[in-house]
Amino acid sequence: MTEASLQRLREKIARSDEALVRVLAALPRELSDPAWRAAAEGCKAARSRVGLGRQVADAKWRLDAPRLQSILAAGDRDEIAQAITDSEVEERVLERVHVQARLLGGEALADRVGRFYRNWVIPETKRLQIEHLLAKKGIESHTRREKTKEI
Repeated sequence: MTEASLQRLREKIARSDEALVRVLAALPRELSDPAWRAAAEGCKAARSRVGLGRQVADAKWRLDAPRLQSILAAGDRDEIAQAITDSEVEERVLERVHVQARLLGGEALADRVGRFYRNWVIPETKRLQIEHLLAKKGIESHTRREKTKEI
């Protein structure tokens, strides 16, 4: 993967985040947290954003195939998650969506969007990346959805 194609993927994710934050800002504020989260998880923009995890997984594979190959062969999901996690990138995403949400709806919305990203978007994207890498490498994958934290 070239630096230019990696930059295009980053820009695509940033545009997707912006679109999702706009959708989240339009959700009724009076919804309870569980109802708001259910509406947020069900929206097309959220599924589209999480779906970009496949492209991210492919990029990570192309950038570090030898290391990932041995980790994938072991099939340890926690080890795979650790190997594909970039905490600095996750924090930059959280900061970006927090700022966008604050501009659209104030601090309360920014906090809600931040929790949604931290507790659902990022873990769900990571889960999808793991499943995609395992499937791509022909390793049988048994989806194991972990219960995510409440927003």
